[in-house]
Amino acid sequence: MEEFKESTRRAFKQCRGDIDSLKIENQLLKEKLDSLSSTNSNLQNTITDLNAEMKGIKIALDYIKSFNENSNSQLQNQQNTQPHQTPTQIPQQVIQQQPAQQNYQSIPDAHIPQPPADPYEALLAFKAKSNKREVLKQKLVSMIGDNGMNLSELKFMFVDHQRFVSKATFYNYLKELEANGTITQERVNGKAHVFVSQMLTDELNSR
Repeated sequence: MEEFKESTRRAFKQCRGDIDSLKIENQLLKEKLDSLSSTNSNLQNTITDLNAEMKGIKIALDYIKSFNENSNSQLQNQQNTQPHQTPTQIPQQVIQQQPAQQNYQSIPDAHIPQPPADPYEALLAFKAKSNKREVLKQKLVSMIGDNGMNLSELKFMFVDHQRFVSKATFYNYLKELEANGTITQERVNGKAHVFVSQMLTDELNSR
């Protein structure tokens, strides 16, 4: 009888050990699944941002291509319609064009054809307009204000309500701003709060 009891105790002890091992394995698998889910969400947000940037670059390149084609077409038409000039005709034509130039100066500015924008400058302007990263970070700092703001409320206003950026991009902005000393994160009454750094506040107030 004692041997049966001892055998039963060993069996229960082994079962409990197996159950504890399964609990640990399940917990590890759950943590790994959560980590993979977070990584997948960040990758999706990154892909969305990259697709938007690629779309903007494609639009800019199409604009430059169209601009160059139009410029080449206009130049070709001007060359085809311009009569052939001999060296002896050039001085006389220059003299004849002087009154025309004076008349042209009297035309209102609204009717004077403006020179086309430089394609490279147009691309830079487009990229500056499409890349709102720095502008949005400044907007984020202005929303925090001098008195600071609850992190959850700030995230709701910036991401959920205003829809400026995704949640992952929002937290990336916070990391960048904290890294360069623009903001600090502290816990107030057990809740995370974001504050503009005192150095930056003093600098703004002194202006």
